[in-house]
Amino acid sequence: MHYYYIGVANDDAIEALGKLGFTALEAEAYAWLLGEPGATGYRVAKGIGKPVANTYKALESLQHKGAILVEEDENRRCRAVPVDELMHQLERGFAADRADAARALARIKAS
Repeated sequence: MHYYYIGVANDDAIEALGKLGFTALEAEAYAWLLGEPGATGYRVAKGIGKPVANTYKALESLQHKGAILVEEDENRRCRAVPVDELMHQLERGFAADRADAARALARIKAS
């Protein structure tokens, strides 16, 4: 357990994000950034007790997923996208993926 945990709430949040396609490290980093906005990748790694290189990869993935914003200055500070905004992004992405899957499956003909 890491010092930033305030009970099982963070464990539950990390598990819930895993169900939405986040890796455990991505989920930990996102949850940590909710409470520590404006942190550098190095600070995130130290805060969650994970290797710096792995944390930077997770932060890059979170940025690609739209879960965090990274200030493109010399310190590259990271901020978690607000939870409601992230949930809306994920919902829109799922709806688009679901529609793509429905179209692709509809093209399959029975033999």
